[in-house]
Amino acid sequence: MSARHCLRGNPLLIVLAMAALAVVAPAAQLEPDTVVNLDGLQSIPAPPPVSLRPRQVAAYGALVIAALLTVLYALSWACVHRVLDRQLAAPGEIADASRAGL
Repeated sequence: MSARHCLRGNPLLIVLAMAALAVVAPAAQLEPDTVVNLDGLQSIPAPPPVSLRPRQVAAYGALVIAALLTVLYALSWACVHRVLDRQLAAPGEIADASRAGL
């Protein structure tokens, strides 16, 4: 079994998500009268100016990237062990390599 099979999605979940989107999207549309009558937006005050701090943006970006790499590493590690367990197992035996911490 190749690593490609570990990441294969469930087609039923994809079909259900697309069907739910087809039902919810038309219900979320605004009526034309609501779009034309936008006088209420003029009473909202303008936001104050915001100063961006490059070091803070870089720190948050590093945290997000570290989290994503951790998740990707964990997924690839699990997938590799699943493939190795099946390759190492003799016919009729159950591979316990993942339970043994290998």
